[in-house]
Amino acid sequence: KIVPLLLIIKLFALFIWFILAVLLAAVFPRPVAFASSQIRTQFWPVFGTGILSIIIFTGLVVFSAFLSLILIGIPILVALVFLGIVIKIFGRVVLFHFFGESLSKAFGSKNPSVIGAVIFGFILVSFIGFIPIFGSLFYFVLSILGWGAVIRTKFGTKNNMTKVSKEAEA
Repeated sequence: KIVPLLLIIKLFALFIWFILAVLLAAVFPRPVAFASSQIRTQFWPVFGTGILSIIIFTGLVVFSAFLSLILIGIPILVALVFLGIVIKIFGRVVLFHFFGESLSKAFGSKNPSVIGAVIFGFILVSFIGFIPIFGSLFYFVLSILGWGAVIRTKFGTKNNMTKVSKEAEA
């Protein structure tokens, strides 16, 4: 009796993710596309930034939870939770674009639209997410990449290349 309920909850969550993804892709197409391109060009720095930012964020949440015992940490904790949710949502949409653009190009599309790429990526990631154990591991790695892409590009607004990598490009 619990399996159909869990399936309904998962499908509802996917519907909410779909709405958020399409809205973000429509409102912020350039930042989403830019942050997505950074995953392709700087995979390991993005991945490392993601791991480090999640570790630091977790430490800040735990520290502010302790500070909540003396009331000063409550607003800090609320702000951190809000920031974490925003980073997770934007990072996931960036990854939807990344996978959708890769899938579109694999099928011969030269320049897919941002919204189309996000929809294709959403479908692909959602199907992979339904695989029992692998899906959870996949979502964990996606969270790391999403956080890294968002933090490195400052929500897709800045190129965070170092001086050495700029010289190597020239």
